[in-house]
Amino acid sequence: METILIIAIAVMVIVTFVSVIPFVPGPMLVWGIGLVAAFLTGFDRVTVAANVIMFVLMLIGTFQEYWLPLFGIRAEGLSCLGAIGSIVGGIAGTFIIPIPILGTVIGSVLGTLIIEYARIKEMQHAVRAGKTALKLYLWGVVVEFCFSVLIIAVFIFSIISTRPL
Repeated sequence: METILIIAIAVMVIVTFVSVIPFVPGPMLVWGIGLVAAFLTGFDRVTVAANVIMFVLMLIGTFQEYWLPLFGIRAEGLSCLGAIGSIVGGIAGTFIIPIPILGTVIGSVLGTLIIEYARIKEMQHAVRAGKTALKLYLWGVVVEFCFSVLIIAVFIFSIISTRPL
């Protein structure tokens, strides 16, 4: 049982660091690993209550793009088409620019710039939208990373607090 928990923690930590790669849903994967480990150990060491808390943290971390605007992180100057350009550019950058993570970020910003410039024909607006795409990406990575760490902390706390006597 202890081996499963140690392996789960190690994999959770690895996934947390891998989640800085775009399109890798860190909190969701970390939560899933925790849930599987809890199931395999009969929910004895990682309790149902801990799993509920981890689930809520996963939801908050995964869907951060919906609540970040409440804290002033907005998609200023970024249209729906610009956001689509960001996604398509990020995917293209991942494969075209062979520098891990950086290729995705460059592609994402370029995708936004191209779409917004084609749409408005104003470079200043396109640059502002590109900066917004970069800011949103960076905030998303930070939030997902932090919530993955919180999920791991709840997982470990549950293990420690349910230690057999």
